[in-house]
Amino acid sequence: MATNDCGDVPSHILVQKQMQDLLLAQQATVQRLQEATTINETTVSREQYESLLKELEMEKIAHAQTRVKLNDATDKLEFALGEVEVLTKQLERERTQFEKSFGLLKNKTLKESSKKVEFETKYSAAEAQCAKQGDVLKSRDEDIKELSLKLKLQKQEYDRQVRELNVQQQQDLYIAKMMQAENKGRFKGKVGLKKL
Repeated sequence: MATNDCGDVPSHILVQKQMQDLLLAQQATVQRLQEATTINETTVSREQYESLLKELEMEKIAHAQTRVKLNDATDKLEFALGEVEVLTKQLERERTQFEKSFGLLKNKTLKESSKKVEFETKYSAAEAQCAKQGDVLKSRDEDIKELSLKLKLQKQEYDRQVRELNVQQQQDLYIAKMMQAENKGRFKGKVGLKKL
């Protein structure tokens, strides 16, 4: 809003004050004229008349100056109101753009947040599945170790049995040879006795 040159008083208040002062001055002049005519209704001294004319001229000049200031203040006020309207429209456009951008960012943030929750849920499920599979693998590893130990023990038992069988077989072979040799010796003895 436009202000006067003397300070921070708005122009329209300054103009209003000057108009009030002018009206008061005119009323005072009119009252003095009325008083002068009531005192001496038939005659007015020339000095009084010229003085009143001079005051009236000064008031006309002051009134004209006030009207110029009022017109100037009105122009400034209209210009300021035009600027305010332009700035208001610009602010409204910027506010609309901001709200649109903010809305887009808010929606994007909500989508990203829901994706994050979804990924965290999937990660937790995968982690639980991995832990479960780890437990299964650990259990199977223990089963494999136990089976390996049983297999090792069975192999040792099998090797022992094979060795025993080999020893038994060698013993059986030895006995069979011995028996065969003994039978041959008996058979030769019998044959020799028959020849005699």
